[in-house]
Amino acid sequence: MKNVVCSLTLLVLGISSATAQTEKGRWTVGAQVGNISYSPGEKPYRITNFSVSVLPSAGYFVADNLVVGLSVPVNYQHYQTRFATVGNTQYSITNTQLGLAPFVRYYVGSARLRPFIDATVGYTQQWYRARNLNGVSENLYKQGSFAYGGSIGAAYFINNTVSLDASLGYRKNNVVNTSLVSTGYREPGTIGLNVGFRIFLGR
Repeated sequence: MKNVVCSLTLLVLGISSATAQTEKGRWTVGAQVGNISYSPGEKPYRITNFSVSVLPSAGYFVADNLVVGLSVPVNYQHYQTRFATVGNTQYSITNTQLGLAPFVRYYVGSARLRPFIDATVGYTQQWYRARNLNGVSENLYKQGSFAYGGSIGAAYFINNTVSLDASLGYRKNNVVNTSLVSTGYREPGTIGLNVGFRIFLGR
């Protein structure tokens, strides 16, 4: 009988702890990393490509399992080409993006492994730099984009404070201010796999 009581007590405490992780009134901060890629290229048209995306964010639980917050998407891409058949001509293209994006996320259930769904909108500023590495020319331009998207994934709660997250997300940019193309240009949407972590604060 004593063992049964102890087991029920531990079960209740476990459920309470799991629920407390995403309860109303708590804060959360975290980061996701995605779209990491590198390609060294092959001769004679060697194209080297590197890209990475980082998404730090912070939010507040306005209700149990429902968090509203702000994220700062940061993306970096670098391309370098070398055409061995054209006098070893080399080009370098760098694309840096920085934005602000409010988001909302909803966690489902109270298990240690917890599904979630989220959505975001925001504004992203992009800076492009294209250089001829043979010293002939350099072009600089920038553009602003209205961005929106969403993702589905799951969070694994290591304890009451930390979770590890993985999600599959969709993102779409619509250019609204640019020095390169006409306003209203619509870029193709992208789908990517993201991994990260979250820390839960308060209570």
